[in-house]
Amino acid sequence: MSDQQTPAEIIQQAEQAVTDADAALAALEARVIAGETLDPADIERARTNRHMAELQRDGARKRAEQEQAALDAATRERVLDNAVRALDQVPLGAIAERYATAERALRELIDLCETRNVTIRSVHAQLSRHDVDGVEVSDFTHQRAPYVVVNGDRHAAADSTPGALIEYLVKRLANDHHQKLPLPYRGTLGGMVGVRGLRNPPAVASWRP
Repeated sequence: MSDQQTPAEIIQQAEQAVTDADAALAALEARVIAGETLDPADIERARTNRHMAELQRDGARKRAEQEQAALDAATRERVLDNAVRALDQVPLGAIAERYATAERALRELIDLCETRNVTIRSVHAQLSRHDVDGVEVSDFTHQRAPYVVVNGDRHAAADSTPGALIEYLVKRLANDHHQKLPLPYRGTLGGMVGVRGLRNPPAVASWRP
């Protein structure tokens, strides 16, 4: 048996040996039937060879079964090892850690928005009481989302958008993974987002100093 042979090849070779032995015996028997005189020992030797080929075929089948079982066991072990390695690369603990990091980042974002809201309202209230060159403040109809313009730069409050901003961000990411969640377009956020499309973040998120 060659180490390079597969179980199927082992069986096929043994089956071929039986077929060849059958053919050799049948050829001798046909010659006798045709009237040719042969040494009986030749017939007996061919029968013995055929019997030996059958025994060897049975042994080959058993060896092939054992080798196939060993191959199957090795395959199962390899599949299991690959599965363990793959699972170890994405441990649930790492996801929990990233989740906690994301939560902290979102809370910090909300805190910054709320701090800006307080700051804008405070500055708006102060500037509303004074007539300062180069300064524009929104009138009282804009008290829900006050803004001030200083030296041409417009500073608007995020107002009630921190929660909506987070909702927009989470839903946009969910949509990137084909969840098809409706994005919030309400309040100040609607004005910030407009109708520019799904992947355009609110102005708060895209603003750079």
